[in-house]
Amino acid sequence: MIEDEVLRVERRLGVALAVWGAGSTAVGGLLSWRGKSRAMRAFGRQTAGWGFIDGLIAAVAHVRNNNRTEPPGEEDAIKLRRALLINALLDVGYVAGGVVLLTQSNRLANVVRWPSNYSAEELRGDGLAVVIQGGFLLAIDSAALRELQ
Repeated sequence: MIEDEVLRVERRLGVALAVWGAGSTAVGGLLSWRGKSRAMRAFGRQTAGWGFIDGLIAAVAHVRNNNRTEPPGEEDAIKLRRALLINALLDVGYVAGGVVLLTQSNRLANVVRWPSNYSAEELRGDGLAVVIQGGFLLAIDSAALRELQ
């Protein structure tokens, strides 16, 4: 039944995003505060930021799902598939952007005026965090999309 399928996928996504968000926020916060290198602290800041946003998205989705006035139908399944496809495409972009930061950090540090002399080392920390966060999102969005097919 489409109703059960949509609810199951939305719940799994919400739980995965909430757990990942909480873990990312905690680990990222610790690394940004106590990291031994500029790259590690940048990785931590980036990870904590993504984790915080993931947690907010999970919380909003949870509230929205609990406030439904009627069960989801075929139209909701179509909307969810579309959103997951768009998100997966964005996730690929996040991973690609992180790879650019990782591989082009020296050039970017010299070409772009970053606030407070942001270093190539910090750009690499940011890039690695973006690759990991984008990769996780791509994995859960793709798995949910496959489940809805």
